[in-house]
Amino acid sequence: MHHRSALLILGLSACLPRPPAFDTDGAPSGDGPQISVSPDSEADMGELVVGCGSEVEVWVRNVGGSELEVFEVDLVADNPDLSWGLEADSPLPWFIEPDEHRLLGTLSFLPLTEFASNNLGTLKVTSDDPDNATVSLPVLGSVISNRMSDSWSAGVYPMDLVFTIDRSGSTMDEVSYLSQAIPAITESLDSHGVHFRMLATTQIDGCHPGSEIWIDNDHSSSIAQALFDEMVDVAASAKTATQGLLRAENALGAEAQTSGGCNDGFRRDDAMLHIFGVSDEADGSPGDSHDYLLTQQEDIKPPYEVVYNAIGASQNCGDAETYHGFLELSDTTQGQFVSVCDGDWWDGLDSLGAALAQRADRATYILSEVPLTETITVEVNFEALDGGWVYSEALNAVVLDDKTVPDHGTAIKVGYFPEPVCE
Repeated sequence: MHHRSALLILGLSACLPRPPAFDTDGAPSGDGPQISVSPDSEADMGELVVGCGSEVEVWVRNVGGSELEVFEVDLVADNPDLSWGLEADSPLPWFIEPDEHRLLGTLSFLPLTEFASNNLGTLKVTSDDPDNATVSLPVLGSVISNRMSDSWSAGVYPMDLVFTIDRSGSTMDEVSYLSQAIPAITESLDSHGVHFRMLATTQIDGCHPGSEIWIDNDHSSSIAQALFDEMVDVAASAKTATQGLLRAENALGAEAQTSGGCNDGFRRDDAMLHIFGVSDEADGSPGDSHDYLLTQQEDIKPPYEVVYNAIGASQNCGDAETYHGFLELSDTTQGQFVSVCDGDWWDGLDSLGAALAQRADRATYILSEVPLTETITVEVNFEALDGGWVYSEALNAVVLDDKTVPDHGTAIKVGYFPEPVCE
């Protein structure tokens, strides 16, 4: 909790603030010191929203006939966001001549929490006034409740999947095993609550001959497999078969995605993007493989991310060559790499759906409004976190660290007061 106070630094007498008009009607006369404080009954800080402050100057006057000594000022704060700043021209005690008035200091209230009571505290001024040694000034104010909370289920993010497949004679086994795994993959994504879209392409332009543009949660697992088989039914030319990175880029590019394009409307910028490459050779796309990653990242909104996955050789083995291009990008983006060099490698395909669901971003949570950062609280599984997260101003998001990233489906709640617009 941060407490903010304001001290008004006085310069020469020509710069002194104008004192209030003290009401001396009925003030007793006499030769002794007599204190008068303004405000005289209460200091009202007004009605405020969290994050907006208010100040009230407190003045003191000697309305008696001899010198007044003010030797102590004490704030009893019932609200931790109320503070007092003594006027800084000299420390106490002060000696005030008859009819002299001086700025005693400033009460400051900057609420950073809700507060049910209107009684913020009491300012006590102690002097040698024989009849009124301690003046108690109530401090009042109210805080408007406008606290917000955003909630999520960890990792349930929409997901777009593109399979870019080298369908040559030597990869028929890989394509067949993948086809058989499509029902398990789609069922797993659906059961985890992931709203997915999936398409597959073997053509260099990124198009496919399927009867529907994409597969999604509305399709049964058997229909999903049939649609997948339609999409990969046509073999590409030998010249372009291994250009998986370029094929995926074309499938997601403007020509294919715009109205009337072969993949019209498939890609969502607020969804995870997973690109799967399938080949038994190194990727033959022109240029640097990381440039393809950068192109995809430019068309996605954080915290959603681009992930490259692959089915291919992690090293030269048998007739298969190392799947360079996708091997490096899967490592860079921490994607799944199913190596055909491993015995019974196809057994791992059925679990891809669960792995994808777990990969859905479980660390970054974008807030619906810009928060007053001092007021953020984070709960994971209904328990408040004491650390383990940071606020990213660039993303307007709470980002959990590696030790606090929750399991898939865990309840996440972030509470905060919005950044106020103060008058």
